[in-house]
Amino acid sequence: MRHLAVVCMVVLVAAILVGGQPALQAGKASKPAPVRWACQLTLRDADGDAIQSDGRGAYRDGMNGVLCGINLEPNTGTYQWLNIDLSARTSTRSFYYPGQTDASGYNYFSFSTKGTFQVKQFATVVAGSTDTRPFRAFVYDKQFSGGTGRFTGDNASNPGTSSVIVDVASDGCNWTVWFDPTTTPGLMELAETTKGSGPYGAPGGYYPMPFSATVTVIGGKAGC
Repeated sequence: MRHLAVVCMVVLVAAILVGGQPALQAGKASKPAPVRWACQLTLRDADGDAIQSDGRGAYRDGMNGVLCGINLEPNTGTYQWLNIDLSARTSTRSFYYPGQTDASGYNYFSFSTKGTFQVKQFATVVAGSTDTRPFRAFVYDKQFSGGTGRFTGDNASNPGTSSVIVDVASDGCNWTVWFDPTTTPGLMELAETTKGSGPYGAPGGYYPMPFSATVTVIGGKAGC
């Protein structure tokens, strides 16, 4: 028995020396994934909308490489950000941005991008009411410096821009989010990555960005 114990110890030490791990370490549970409500986003696609779909219907979480979710903020215990992410590696979907020229002569040309669509503190709007929330969208196209750009609308912390409007149904499962360029200032900022100015340090113009979308919870929230 003593001889067997020595052999087992030798084998264990040898396994560790070559990069192995004891069985208890290998079986250690991984960190759980962040809790969120799964959702789908449907863009209005009206004539003149500055953010449109690729013509293939709703962007549904888990389909065609789309991530659509409303995250849980651990520090507050509330569900907050809306995040739609079209993974460059796996998604077959994209967003479409028709080109625009702003009042100062800045312009961007029409492009399609995988990118993101995000509304901060989205789900903190009280059910059955309407409020404004900061918006941002990351986009990728070779016409932008560094190949990337960011549209931002936040009337609280980004001067010259307006936040999006969020309208929540009384059931707490459906939202409408839109941007109204008829408000003052009714603009979003396009910022680009530029050498020496830091990420998204150089404004690339201020644009009216009309769009409207519906967001529906499809999983993770009781009653939806």
